[in-house]
Amino acid sequence: MRVTVACGIQPQYAPPSGVQLWAGALEQARQSLSAWVNQLAALRPDWLLLQYVPYAFQRKGLPFFLPSLLKKARQVGIRTGVFFHEVHIRPSENRFISLGQQWIARQLGQQADLAVTSIPFYQAQLAALGTVAHILPVGANLLVPEPPTVKNEEIRRFCFPGKAFVVSTFGRRDVSALAEAVAQMPDAGLLVLGDSRPAALPSVTYTTGYLSASEVCTWLRCGDIFALPDPKAPDGTGGTSLKSGSLAAAFAVGLPAVGVRGDLAAFPLVHGENIWLIEQPSAEGWRQALAYLRHQPTLCQRLAQGGHRLYKEYLDWSVLAAAFEQLLKK
Repeated sequence: MRVTVACGIQPQYAPPSGVQLWAGALEQARQSLSAWVNQLAALRPDWLLLQYVPYAFQRKGLPFFLPSLLKKARQVGIRTGVFFHEVHIRPSENRFISLGQQWIARQLGQQADLAVTSIPFYQAQLAALGTVAHILPVGANLLVPEPPTVKNEEIRRFCFPGKAFVVSTFGRRDVSALAEAVAQMPDAGLLVLGDSRPAALPSVTYTTGYLSASEVCTWLRCGDIFALPDPKAPDGTGGTSLKSGSLAAAFAVGLPAVGVRGDLAAFPLVHGENIWLIEQPSAEGWRQALAYLRHQPTLCQRLAQGGHRLYKEYLDWSVLAAAFEQLLKK
């Protein structure tokens, strides 16, 4: 199989073996659409697959140019697919941008031979726009996890000397309420993996900064429990779902996971079986949940085992790749 990744300029990215990089493809498309189409046609791809996040292609989340690219590809005989990692923001957030994103998503759906998304909420959004989409959860952007090693304990002792309970989190999210909650718990520390660096976090927090895919599992295993502070609006919108690669990473290494209940959460996430969902992601909400789970080892073991089973059944890359390949063959 030959794969070409078309993207912006990526000076630090080295593609894996068998993958060709087409850096600057979007810039080329904006400067000369005909040249872009000619180069695309020269590759003779079976599929052009768009990984769509509105804000990844335009600062305000309104990449109006994208549907025309798919249309041009189809005109030269190339099948097109769109993975909608997001569809559109809610009108209550910004009515103008929501309407613009709805128009773009509708046009992309009309130009796609295959539409895929990660959660039922987005599937319903697309259905309202006239697009039938298949569901495929998001996997973890990490290497296959290795068994725990002595290095995990060494890192933990170095980062959290004297701490008996360590909460880990991963990804770019607002961790301030979670950090405040952990600071109120005796002998507890918060391990923040990745580039999330909000100001004025309490001293119980250790932030790793950027980690490569090969390092994530090692650091995640330094925690006793994983917390995902997904945003949730007062009306209940938002929360934790299987569009999160960070959650998939926690399931992959077998950590009990705590998330936020909201309208994005759906099966196969089941509260009390493979995840613990809190109602309010406030400091007090996090403190109560973490303090309770800290003293429930049997429950935490059930959550960890249930999350890992979910990973093996739905989120392992071999499972996702086989499912996606079947969709491409239809």
